[in-house]
Amino acid sequence: MLDTLDIAAHVVEMEAAGKKKLPNEKLEKVMGRGSPHAEKSLCTVELDQDLKQVVDNISGNHRRALVLEDGKPLSIITHSTIIAFMNSKLSELE
Repeated sequence: MLDTLDIAAHVVEMEAAGKKKLPNEKLEKVMGRGSPHAEKSLCTVELDQDLKQVVDNISGNHRRALVLEDGKPLSIITHSTIIAFMNSKLSELE
């Protein structure tokens, strides 16, 4: 998810670079900027990617993933999204 810290970090970076107007940036460039480890906090996954790979990414170094369909942003998933999804499937596992 894009949060206030990401936006604030982006604004500060643009100010430091001498930009007078904020450029129109891709979502994945701004997401995670507020994190001390921004380069590791976001990954991209394809809509048809194996769920295990997605869960491995989210439960590892990445806090969130930008879901792409044919290279275009479709959705965002986070740790919380994965946990809620897994929790909703508990009855199927028992």
